[in-house]
Formats: sequence, C-alpha cells, structure tokens
Amino acid sequence: VHLAKKAGFENIGIDLIYGIPGQSMESWRRTLDAAVSLEPEHISTYELTVEKGTLLYEFFKNPPSSPFYKVGIIESPLKQRGVRGDFINKTHLPEEDKIIEMYNHAIDHLSSSGFEHYEISNFAKPGCQSRHNLNYWDRGDYFGAGLGAHSFINGVRYSNTDELDNYIELLAGNHSPSAGLEVISYDKAVAEAIFLGLRKVEGINIKSFFKRYGLNILSRYQAELADMEKSGLLEITNAGTSISHDGYPSPIPLPQGEGAKGRVFQKHEASLRLTRRGLLLSNEVFVKLS
Repeated sequence: VHLAKKAGFENIGIDLIYGIPGQSMESWRRTLDAAVSLEPEHISTYELTVEKGTLLYEFFKNPPSSPFYKVGIIESPLKQRGVRGDFINKTHLPEEDKIIEMYNHAIDHLSSSGFEHYEISNFAKPGCQSRHNLNYWDRGDYFGAGLGAHSFINGVRYSNTDELDNYIELLAGNHSPSAGLEVISYDKAVAEAIFLGLRKVEGINIKSFFKRYGLNILSRYQAELADMEKSGLLEITNAGTSISHDGYPSPIPLPQGEGAKGRVFQKHEASLRLTRRGLLLSNEVFVKLS
C-alpha cells in the first residue's frame, strides 16, 4: 500500500478474509487495525467459503496429522511456511458464532473509523464506493474483453471462449470470441434485481424497482416480507413517506391486508433493505424471495 501511494495511486482498496483456520478475534482485530492504519479508500471483508471439489475442502474434511505431508510430489505449503506447534489449529475452521462475531466487529470497527458500510461485504470512505461493483449490483451493462470474459448488454449475457488457441484463432479471423449467450428472462431479471439490490445496505428503492420492472415488491411478496419483517430480517424504511389510510396518491398499486395499510410512496420513496441481522442471514432472505 505504501509503495502504491508513493507511485501516485490515490484510490486504494484492500480485501480481507475472515473465518480462516486458526484465526482468533484478537488476530482479526489486529488485522482490521492494521488495515485502517494504512488509510485506504476502500476495504472489503469476505468470509472464507470452502467449496466442495477443491483441495482446501478435502484438506478440512480429512486433515493430515502433521504439517510435513506431501500432495503428490508437491511439498506441503504448511511445511514451506514453517508451521509447527499450532498446526492443529490451522486444520479447523472457526465456529459459526465466532465468524458472526468477526463480521459484526468489522462493521462496528470500520464504521467508527470513517468507512461507510454500503454493501454486505464492502466499506468505503465517502465518495469512494466501487462504481465497478455498484454497476453489477444495479444490473447495469458491462463489456468484458479477454479470454473467458463475460459481458452483459441489453439484457443478454455473453461469455467468451476460455480456450486460448480458439480465442486467438477467432480474433485472427476477425470473428467474435463469444462462446455463448443467455437472454435473461423477465422472471430471472427480477430475481437477480432483488438478490443484487438487497446486497446493498441502502436496499431496493420500491418505486425505482417498479418503474424498471413493472412489479410492486410489497404486493408480490407480501406474505414473505411480512414473515421476514416479523423475524427481524428485513425492514421497509419510511423516510420521506407519509402515512394515510384515505387513499394512495402514488402510481404504484399498494398491497392490501394486515401490515400493508398506510404505506404511501410520494416524493422520497421508501426502500426495502436488510436489517443488521438480515445481513448475517442474507442467503436465507434471498432463498425466500427467489
């Protein structure tokens, strides 16, 4: 980071991983302190995800009894790094409650250090949110160039070939390297918009969503939303809205029934967003709204 700043870079981001083997709350605190002290503009914090079919998954499923093991002819990375007495701690992931504690501490620590928590895993200094990521979460168009790159243009998702020889041959012949495309259906577009929109801490603007997709989320998912509001996973902000039981001046047809009356959208629209607890259990929310 110091070298990057010395070279003239003025917008620097750091990615951190928590929930890794052998990690304690104290080591995570030190990591966050060190990251903040470097004064970057952006910090991302990701929980380690161990996917089935990977060597890492097999390592945790059947951990070796010693750091001095070999995988084929490749010497253990742990041996290369000189892991000794604390080896056993390096073969077990932290308990779920400890991972939750790490995530909550990251939110509190970074927020109190001047970073805005604007997405489930992302924090930024004012004005330094990632435009690149926000474009993804808002389902904006993007063009990918290169081997295996993906693009999303006018509701169609393209993917380039990931075979190098084929890629070179196509370009040499002045042909598109695209290996396939997917026309996103309306239902899939709505599902993506909900999933990606709720990743942002500010949530989904109800009226903007209606204008783009012609769907009133409060009406379509009335039962699911009521259940998740009761469970403390979701909330509908009332900032800038007025409460009335006499009529609905908004062009959006509002849902009827218990818990729905009085929600009126006028100049400043309400938003559907995850609560602090919802951020922790976001996958549960996404499944219910899929």
